[in-house]
Amino acid sequence: MNRSVLRWMLCLAMAALPAACARRQMVKPPGNPEWGVRIVWYGHSCFSFEDSVERKFLVDPFDETVGYDIPWMKSDVLMVTHEHFDHDFIRRAERCEVVNTTGVITAAGVEIEGGLGFHDAEGGARHGVTRFYVWEMGGLRFAHLGDLGDPNLSEAQKEPLRNVDVLFIPVGGKTTLDGAAAAALVKELQPRLAVPMHYGNPRVRFFEFEPVESFLSHFDDVVPLADTDFLVRKDDLPAGLTIYVPALPPARR
Repeated sequence: MNRSVLRWMLCLAMAALPAACARRQMVKPPGNPEWGVRIVWYGHSCFSFEDSVERKFLVDPFDETVGYDIPWMKSDVLMVTHEHFDHDFIRRAERCEVVNTTGVITAAGVEIEGGLGFHDAEGGARHGVTRFYVWEMGGLRFAHLGDLGDPNLSEAQKEPLRNVDVLFIPVGGKTTLDGAAAAALVKELQPRLAVPMHYGNPRVRFFEFEPVESFLSHFDDVVPLADTDFLVRKDDLPAGLTIYVPALPPARR
């Protein structure tokens, strides 16, 4: 075999290598519960989750019209609760798994259960449906309720939401649960931590949404956080229901 043919074959092999690696997903081991999970709020309903093995989940990324800075972080899994512009901006979703369905699936080595709920209190007649997701990561059980707007969940819908450690719930009203309805659901489900989302504030274009105080007024144990990111560990969870309020994401300069 002459040298030019050998060089040509080598180039073909090297060109194929990245594509093969991109198709082959490495499943990471379970995250260490002693390390916990680092959570970042990017605004609206968008959060990221990272465990001790650097497995990263991103939920409900939004587009540039929402008002917050767009989260460009790389993730292993991107979860979309419904197909609205402020929840499904997946343009940068290359090389990650997109989860946008109900039922039980496994992504990046984590089992995720997707349930279906209504985006409004009229059986979806106004805004359609939304998904909610439940999963375990870093020794913790999480639930993200998407744009849930129906306060009357069935027992079948509520079942996977019981025994959740950290619950993310919309509280701004208008197109989702309002503060009072969200508070009632949180008190019924009794997570260890509840994190409000999807509410009105100076950074978001949806100025007609209720402010977070409409939800917080129903609770005694409220912890305002100094930053947008926080670490949660199973051993550090409060004994009773507590509300965490991440700081408002700053504008990028």
